[in-house]
Amino acid sequence: MEVELKLFRLLWKLAFRLDNDDCRKNRLINCQMLIILTERHSSEIYNLISDDKEYYSNISNLINKIRYIIIYLSKFKKNLFCLLSQGAQTIIREICKKDDECLLYGWFVHDSLTDYYNTVLNCMNTNLSFFIEEYDWKNVFNFSDNIEWEMQVNQLITFYYCSASSNDIALERSNSTILPCFDKFNNQEKIEFLLTNIELSYQLCNKENLKRSHQFLRKHFEKILPKEFDFTVYPQFNAQTLQETFPDISQLNKLD
Repeated sequence: MEVELKLFRLLWKLAFRLDNDDCRKNRLINCQMLIILTERHSSEIYNLISDDKEYYSNISNLINKIRYIIIYLSKFKKNLFCLLSQGAQTIIREICKKDDECLLYGWFVHDSLTDYYNTVLNCMNTNLSFFIEEYDWKNVFNFSDNIEWEMQVNQLITFYYCSASSNDIALERSNSTILPCFDKFNNQEKIEFLLTNIELSYQLCNKENLKRSHQFLRKHFEKILPKEFDFTVYPQFNAQTLQETFPDISQLNKLD
């Protein structure tokens, strides 16, 4: 264990402070190694950082390195972030205000996950370039194992999909968010929330190239919802309005 703790100290410097060709080339794998070591020796590493706060708080303020420390810190409880000096915490907080990826992963700079939820939701509403990939959603779910948090992430997924500013973006978000995370909509409350918001979104309604996704979702939802569930109040998922065959993709450029 002593060897691994020494390795942790060295990797911290290489990943979050230094900047040369080798560091840039290996920053991701060094960050991944730090995550593995922290998971393996969490209490010892918490003590290590607490006992040498000056060393571990001496981080670069360049965004390309700060991104990695934010991703690293996002994997653990908030008290790991709180072990850093106020100066280091301020650097991280300020970057989270300026960079979309840092904002998404920097849940721990907020007083609560609800505050973080509201920040991400506001970004979705005001920043048209805000982009969340399938891999990101999986990490966001893991910020907490609380059932309430899972519900809030489902709501974020719904809002992200339904706030698409164009048909093309809606299709992209369907493929990167809704379909990969469809199994997270695993009870009637979550499903009805999604269905209701889809019906309220102009960009998602009556679009031929989204019917494939909605067909797939309906088949999944039918396995969970009671047999008497009334899909007719949701036209985008009503069997009579969903085509039984996939649309002619040659016509997609004529939509809208």
